[in-house]
Amino acid sequence: VPGQGNLFASSILANYFINNGYIVGAVETIGAAQRGGSVVSHLRVSDSDIYSPLIPAGKVDMLMGFETLE
Repeated sequence: VPGQGNLFASSILANYFINNGYIVGAVETIGAAQRGGSVVSHLRVSDSDIYSPLIPAGKVDMLMGFETLE
């Protein structure tokens, strides 16, 4: 659901980690929200190289949801 602050929260978190010396990989899906779909952000934070910003299934350390229906 658009308008829940997903992209804003993702940006705040990414900037926090970058400013504290971490490497951040980020990817967001935005276009689907214009058609009533979900907005999804992936952030990978590491102290070493990141080769893909996408998080594999079952490998997430923190998951945040802003909409109870999603």
